[in-house]
Amino acid sequence: MHGFYSLLETIGDPEHEQYQETMDWLEDEFDPEAFSVDEVNRRLAYLHRRRSKAKGA
Repeated sequence: MHGFYSLLETIGDPEHEQYQETMDWLEDEFDPEAFSVDEVNRRLAYLHRRRSKAKGA
């Protein structure tokens, strides 16, 4: 959690010394307010299927 809060602090302050580097790393695709249960479940289902196949192989 500390890292997440540090990230939020950095991107919330354009004067922060690591602001530009962090924004370049995020590539404008990060929205700290965005959360989709459906997207998380889709990704977890994919990982579960992949893991199940690996165990069965």
